[in-house]
Amino acid sequence: MDPYVRIRIGHNVYETHTDYNGAKNPHWNKLFHCFLSPGVTTFLVEIYDECAFTVNEKIAWAHVVVPEAVFSGQTVDIWHPLSGRQGEGKEGNINLVLSYQAIPPGSLAAPPVVLVNTPYMMPGVVQYPAAAGYVYPPYTVPVARPGMVAATPGYNPALQPAAQQPPPVPITENDVKQVQEMFPEMDAEVVKGVLETHRGNKDAAVNALLSMNDANA
Repeated sequence: MDPYVRIRIGHNVYETHTDYNGAKNPHWNKLFHCFLSPGVTTFLVEIYDECAFTVNEKIAWAHVVVPEAVFSGQTVDIWHPLSGRQGEGKEGNINLVLSYQAIPPGSLAAPPVVLVNTPYMMPGVVQYPAAAGYVYPPYTVPVARPGMVAATPGYNPALQPAAQQPPPVPITENDVKQVQEMFPEMDAEVVKGVLETHRGNKDAAVNALLSMNDANA
């Protein structure tokens, strides 16, 4: 058996690589950075057997409800039963370690995010060693009102000196790697290009890539 894991959080899908001949004891060791939309409190874990000549077979799954304690800032370690051909909750268990951390308003204008570590299986069970989450509180967008901008008599934009173009910000491989970990399906060159467009601002780059994902969904 050549198993891999697929995780569905909101409208996003994340997959591990296949552990060939992993059978009941595969190891993936892959970290997922997953954005969680407001109001989403559950996610789906699916385990597939990769088949060479037929459609990949789903062999186990679990609908996981994020415990309330996680949203209070606690780290929660639970075992969740897996379902499959043998019946509801009869395909072993998955070990989940979930945590959630609030980020100060304005630090990143984006929906909440959940980081999910790679699951791995042991004989008869599936373990999910660590899942961490970062949640960004709601934010407001300033709205311009009359009187907020002062007008200067005689001001002529055409007479103002042209603003100098700031020099490009160098983008390192580490910068690209950090952002690409959140978007494993994105090509590194695409991630680098978005970072260059936003002058190395990782928060703005993440927002842009999220918009690209939503547009392609």
